[in-house]
Amino acid sequence: MSIGFVAALGLGVFASASWTAPQAAKQEPRNDTKARLKACFEESDAKEQLASVSATVWLGEEVALSGWSARESGAAREGADFARPAPWALEALTAVALLRMADADKFEFSDLVSKHLPELKFGGQSVTVEQVLAHTSGAPSFVDFVATAKEPQTAESVLAWLGGRPLDAAPGSCFAYSESNALIAIALVTKLTERPVHKALQEWVIEPAGMLGTSLELGAVQARPKNAAFYAGGAPADAVAVADLLGIPALTTNFDDLAKLLRGLNGELLSGDARRTLFAADRLATGVETPYSWGFARSRVNRSPCLVWAGAASEQALHVAWHPKSELVIALAGRPNNAGLAPLAEDLASVVFELPEREILDLPLTSEQRAIYAGVYYMGCTRTTIEARDEQLFFQSPYDGPYRLRYQGEHRFISADDDEVRLEFTVDSGVAQQFVLIQHGARTGAVRIK
Repeated sequence: MSIGFVAALGLGVFASASWTAPQAAKQEPRNDTKARLKACFEESDAKEQLASVSATVWLGEEVALSGWSARESGAAREGADFARPAPWALEALTAVALLRMADADKFEFSDLVSKHLPELKFGGQSVTVEQVLAHTSGAPSFVDFVATAKEPQTAESVLAWLGGRPLDAAPGSCFAYSESNALIAIALVTKLTERPVHKALQEWVIEPAGMLGTSLELGAVQARPKNAAFYAGGAPADAVAVADLLGIPALTTNFDDLAKLLRGLNGELLSGDARRTLFAADRLATGVETPYSWGFARSRVNRSPCLVWAGAASEQALHVAWHPKSELVIALAGRPNNAGLAPLAEDLASVVFELPEREILDLPLTSEQRAIYAGVYYMGCTRTTIEARDEQLFFQSPYDGPYRLRYQGEHRFISADDDEVRLEFTVDSGVAQQFVLIQHGARTGAVRIK
């Protein structure tokens, strides 16, 4: 199974952990909202941003948009009822199961991992369950080890390998997506329930959420060469590698089931404490929010918190955005190389929130203004620079750039190379201390180090 792209998100999301989600609010979408959503979808189709895409938008339990387009004659329509491969959803289902188990007092998120999985002592370093779910544990990825090992590996042998490895970073010091964290979380579920993962997820998530069209197919354990599944915080993440080690060759679901689950997280599936745990942004020791945790990428539109599931299988990419405050769910499916799914989801959300079209400026910067932002920042676990030269500012990371930044005013910038790449700085005492990089709907936070 070949897997595609989705980015993860960061700084400035879920600024308040005190918000309590509404209980299964029902909203009747206005006819003009439906018309504007349809027009937005058709405009994206007219621009040929997407070769083939299906979309469903819910406001509460009401469908506000059901659309489909294809560039190829005779292409079969794929609506909300069609099953879709979604190996990347395994981690989010696991996190929801753990939230429900914490509600049942089976464990606490502050527990050390070694309390429940004694083989994972990490050289005596204290790694908590919460750090595993937020990908701040420092656990190294197992993907290279499995791909180069002389003998076939299993989940048990990989966990044993992790138990003898040093951490890549001190727990809580930086965000770095690791497939090992996803595997550890699943091992915790099986240990706490004393049941195989497919039965545990069926009992704790799939059945309670009423996800009748979702299934986990079991098969032989495999160890295939590494294959990037999606991107989390700028780093490639391999959801297929985790599923292979567990003997899960297929996880399929559909739009309706995903929407049911997300609405259930606002309702009876989780207690108020569990919802606050899910919706509150996890933070590093520096105060920067982690961009991806609990199996979801974090974002926001019009200051409204948003959680995203997204990934791609060999024949199809999926993007599901959930705005819990407004009971808005946007589900999109297209070709694996459809990078336009995330911008389309943002456009559709902008219609619902009635946001004006963004105007792009290129304001001049004085030397004093450039000095506010120039410096070295810690983004995830890597050094990123904002450099002042030729009376301009340039962004450079190990993965991207350099590219010039166009000043929009109010400490906001847009890349000169791509209008969908934006930076928003937080300034204190005349110096930028943090920024968030927004890249095609994905958000990643950074903090100044010098």
